[in-house]
Amino acid sequence: SGNPFLAVTLLRGLADLAEPQDQVMEWPVPSQTLSGPLPRGVPQLIQSAVLAQVARVEPAGREILAVAASLGTRVDLPLLAAVTELSAEELAERLGLPERLQLIVATEEGYGFPGAVIATVLENAVLTPGRRREFRRRAAEVLARRGDSISRLWRLELLARLGQRDALLADAIVLGEALLEKGDRHGARRAQRSRDRR
Repeated sequence: SGNPFLAVTLLRGLADLAEPQDQVMEWPVPSQTLSGPLPRGVPQLIQSAVLAQVARVEPAGREILAVAASLGTRVDLPLLAAVTELSAEELAERLGLPERLQLIVATEEGYGFPGAVIATVLENAVLTPGRRREFRRRAAEVLARRGDSISRLWRLELLARLGQRDALLADAIVLGEALLEKGDRHGARRAQRSRDRR
């Protein structure tokens, strides 16, 4: 469901770039099929395409996008408001242009990034490692006050990204077992991945 949005976002960003690289224009190599490997310059080209779209967003909007990206590909508005200390109205105002540019898309739960690559580029290009860490720490604190399984899993994933393995071990085991009892094997695997992340 997100792939068409990702493709549109990347293509719009590419259109804003001066000249595509020759190597990208020659893919696939005539002797290969479409399943051949992408040219080496594509990751940088994708990053440039995303950043070209991001550059159209005002600095305050970029900051909010980057904070949201540092927390994952799903944008939980109440969590984002708590972490950034902004009102719902301020968030809505700052997310308007990014939504029009399809850097984020509306979902049933709020917003989400159309592809993980967009979130990755945003969090790495806009926020310093220290600020990413601080926003993740704040988010983990907010999520600790929620009791639902999705919030508990999200908190575990953030703690894993923060390197707080000791803090999450017991919770990951308990949550994984509870999710297995409910028949949620996917959630149980996510809990295990958080526990095993190095």
